[in-house]
Amino acid sequence: MKRIVSVISLILVTILMLTGCSSGGETAKSSVNIAVTIPFVVEGAENEFKAMLEKGLPELNTEEEKMLVQVLSTGDTKADPMSAMAGMTKITTMFLGKEIEIMICDADNAQRHGENGSAYMPLDKLFTAEEQAELGIEALTVAVADDAGNPTGERSAAVGISLADCEGVTNIFKMSDPGLYVIDMPEAEANIENIRTAIRYILSM
Repeated sequence: MKRIVSVISLILVTILMLTGCSSGGETAKSSVNIAVTIPFVVEGAENEFKAMLEKGLPELNTEEEKMLVQVLSTGDTKADPMSAMAGMTKITTMFLGKEIEIMICDADNAQRHGENGSAYMPLDKLFTAEEQAELGIEALTVAVADDAGNPTGERSAAVGISLADCEGVTNIFKMSDPGLYVIDMPEAEANIENIRTAIRYILSM
């Protein structure tokens, strides 16, 4: 396990050195940054999802700025650990580079990257209780682990939104239990209205 972590760290540093300077401009031109993490690549899914967002959210897709959507495959950690490690490293790099504002993923990836839930914006910072009821939001929590990575049996505060009933997400990406999480960082707070608009539309898909 320690060897895998060391390899991930080495790859991560290398990627940051190679890409750190180039990612800023792309992010500055986007209205909302969305990352979708799925176990395996689904052909055509990224383009189909982008097309739906562009059609449904013209106010966030103008000549000046567009929604930035990236679909990342995390692979199978048992069948192909190297590919899985590369996918997880890419996600971590994007976290550090502040390239993700909204992440759509399954519970495993939410736990893996969520730092026991602290990496995600609390749900009550996104929507009031009344708004959550109006939108029919089913809140999600993240499993808490100790410093060794072992589950404690505890759960985080509500930090995610279930997309299990959003056929526009489940059908496109072949996911049965997707969740949506907003990364808790100053950039996301400054862009909160665009993020809220994007979430409202995704929930209607």
